[in-house]
Amino acid sequence: LNLTMTERQSLGEVIAEREVILTRSNGATETLKVRIGKPVRGDHPDEWRCPYQIEGLGRVRTVAMSGVDSVQALLLTMQVILPELDHIAKRENGTCSWLEDPNSGFPDYRLSPSYKEPT
Repeated sequence: LNLTMTERQSLGEVIAEREVILTRSNGATETLKVRIGKPVRGDHPDEWRCPYQIEGLGRVRTVAMSGVDSVQALLLTMQVILPELDHIAKRENGTCSWLEDPNSGFPDYRLSPSYKEPT
């Protein structure tokens, strides 16, 4: 099982996009655009990569999650977006939401049986 994240990835064909609202503690808001690319074959026969991009706050970050097939790569991508948004929100002293959902509509990694709360 290869759970790698690669930098400087090409986004390729966008298959899904969502605008998430970052609300700072002072009430100011910014829009973050989350784009998910179509999974593509990786460098090895049993590797697929699913690129995703988060754009906002004057930066664009495009990375990819790898899996043994296109479904695993897509699922891993869906699961890693919320922790990334949480990290951005914490760094910017705010919260992210989508349609009033504090998880921005992405799967909550904290519900995974393997998740351990940081101490």
